[in-house]
Amino acid sequence: MQQKFVLASGRILRVEARIVRNNGELRALLFTISDITDLEEAHRESSQNRTLVNILRAKDAFHGFLVEA
Repeated sequence: MQQKFVLASGRILRVEARIVRNNGELRALLFTISDITDLEEAHRESSQNRTLVNILRAKDAFHGFLVEA
């Protein structure tokens, strides 16, 4: 199980739960809470950069098309 929560402060937390078993029997639940605010921002920036690179590639290809025409 994995959930994301956005706090009022804007921070983003990821909560994960895992089952801990011993010989097939449920022994405990392990919860992990991680602040992934910086990771989410890095993902957004990476996505924007990929979009800009694709736009520049398309521009170069379009320019090449016009030169050849």
